[in-house]
Amino acid sequence: MLTSDPHSRRLIKLDKRINWIDTLKGIGIIFVVLGHAPISGKFCNYIFTFHMPLFFFISGYLFSMTRYPKILNFIKSRIKSLLVPYCCFSALAILILIYRSHFEINNVSVDFLLVFKSFLLAKRNFIFYNNPLWFLPSLFVVEISYYLIKKYVKSNVLIMLLLFVFGYIGVIKLQTLNSVNPLPWGFDNGMFYILFYGLANILREIKDKIKYKNIFKFVLFLYSISSTLLFYFKQNLYGKIFNAQLLNVSGYFAYLYFLHLALIGIFTYLAISKLLFKSKILNYIGNNTLTYFALHICLGFYILDNLLLIAKITPQGNTVYGILYTILALNILIPISYIINNYLPFILGKSFKSHYNKTTARI
Repeated sequence: MLTSDPHSRRLIKLDKRINWIDTLKGIGIIFVVLGHAPISGKFCNYIFTFHMPLFFFISGYLFSMTRYPKILNFIKSRIKSLLVPYCCFSALAILILIYRSHFEINNVSVDFLLVFKSFLLAKRNFIFYNNPLWFLPSLFVVEISYYLIKKYVKSNVLIMLLLFVFGYIGVIKLQTLNSVNPLPWGFDNGMFYILFYGLANILREIKDKIKYKNIFKFVLFLYSISSTLLFYFKQNLYGKIFNAQLLNVSGYFAYLYFLHLALIGIFTYLAISKLLFKSKILNYIGNNTLTYFALHICLGFYILDNLLLIAKITPQGNTVYGILYTILALNILIPISYIINNYLPFILGKSFKSHYNKTTARI
C-alpha cells in the first residue's frame, strides 16, 4: 500500500534493504565462522584484523537519527533488536550446555551461578556457554553512546576526533584487542569499535559531497587490495613498512597499525560486496547474519563435530580443511535459520505480526 505521508515515505526508504550491505554482511559472517574454525594461524591472523570492525562499520552505516528522533524510542528499538536476541540465544546455548553436561561429559552438573554471572557481565571471551554473543551487548553500548555523541556534538570533525581518542584509550590503555581483562558488556571493545561505527555513519552522510568520487573509490580500492595481499603474503615485510617494530616503543604506532589493518580489510570487502551484490548465497547469509553469528559454534560446530566423529574423519588445522569445515557448518544452520525465521521470529527480536506483514508484502 502506498502513502502520501512524507514521514512514512522516509521510513519506507530507510526500511528498503541495500543489497550490497546484505552481501557485505554475508562476507563478514563467513569470515567470523572461518576465524573460529580450525584454520592456519596466518589466515586466522588476517581475519582477526578486520572482521569485527567490519560489523560495527555496517551497523554505523545503517544508523539514522531521523528514524528515532527521541532517544527513548531508539533505546527501545535496540533492546528489541540486540538484547532480546542476546537473552534468547543465551537461553538456547545454556540448554545445549545442560544437555551436553548431562549426556556427554560424565553427567557433570552445570554451575548456574557461573552461567548467570557470565550472562550478566557479557565479557568478551568469558561467555563460556557461547562466546560470540558478547558482540550484541557491546553493539548496544556503542549504538547508545554514538546516539548521544551525535545528538550533542554537531561537528562531524569533532565527532571523529573524539572517537579517535576513544579508540586510542580502548586499544592502548584498556588493551581491548588482547582481551586480557575485558570490561562488562564489551565496554572496552566498544571504545575502539565505535570509531568504525561513527566513520561509516559520517561517510554515508557526506558521500554525495565528495568530488571526483569514482576516482577516489578506485584509488581506495587499489590501495586496499594491494595492502591486503601484502599483509597476507608478506606479514613480516608489511609490519616493517608500517613501523610494527615501533609497537614496543610507542603505543601510538600500535594504535595506528591496528586501525590501518582494520580499514583496509573493511574497504577491500566493501568494494567486493558491491561487485557481488547479486549473489543469492551471500545475500541469504547476510539476511540471516544474526542466527549464523549466534549459533555457529554452540550448534553448527557441535553438530558438525559429531558428524565428523561418526564418519571417523580426523580434524585438520589447515586453511583448506577450515574452509570446507565452514561451508558445512553454514549449511547445517540453514534449516535452523528457516525455523527461527518462520516460527520463532521473537528470538531475533521480531514480532510475529511484523514477520507476517513482510511475508505478505513479498507475495
